[in-house]
Amino acid sequence: MPKNSSPVPGGILLLSDLELRADAALKRHTDTYTATSVLSRLVTHMIVSGGGGLDEVREALETVRAAVEEYRRSTHQVWRAAFMRWADAAGLDVDLDALIDSPDTPGIPGSESEGR
Repeated sequence: MPKNSSPVPGGILLLSDLELRADAALKRHTDTYTATSVLSRLVTHMIVSGGGGLDEVREALETVRAAVEEYRRSTHQVWRAAFMRWADAAGLDVDLDALIDSPDTPGIPGSESEGR
């Protein structure tokens, strides 16, 4: 296995650079689950408190939630590509079934299948 300070074959990046990129991509991806969770809690709070203008706010939040979901799909693709590039350069065998296969994987906070 190459050391983190070893240049990646065919490029000037170090293995540690690829690892940092994969970590940053995963952080951006997992942040989308936090955003969705906050939006869901905000709607619940508004319903419970009986705030006025709920329909307009709910519609606006649904638009934002849909945008977050689309962003989540794109960050998932970026993260997976960055992770696989790092793993390939590191000479690691990756169990693809162990990776987050989609943005809607069960058990991931805020995912569709968790039942926000």
